[in-house]
Amino acid sequence: ASLLAETRAARGAPAAAVATFVEVRQQVEAPLLRSIHERLHRDRAIEQTFKRVAQRAVQERAVWGFPDPNERWQLDVTEGHDRKRIRMRRVHFDERVLFVG
Repeated sequence: ASLLAETRAARGAPAAAVATFVEVRQQVEAPLLRSIHERLHRDRAIEQTFKRVAQRAVQERAVWGFPDPNERWQLDVTEGHDRKRIRMRRVHFDERVLFVG
């Protein structure tokens, strides 16, 4: 503290006022800049989370998913135990054309 006072006295009154102004400005701006940085980081994390959740909600076979118009499902010809057909398989348009009739 005494070194700061000596420096101000050596610089003169105008220089000391400028140095004091710069110090006060740094003390005020530092928390503000830290707050802005934290808010940007939080907003970026929220945005990434929302994009990930939205992508999961609209992917194939999801809650709001959009199925491929050329894609259909049918029972697999393979039977499980007790003669149950327990599997569905995805059948694309070109496969349905080949196995019709």
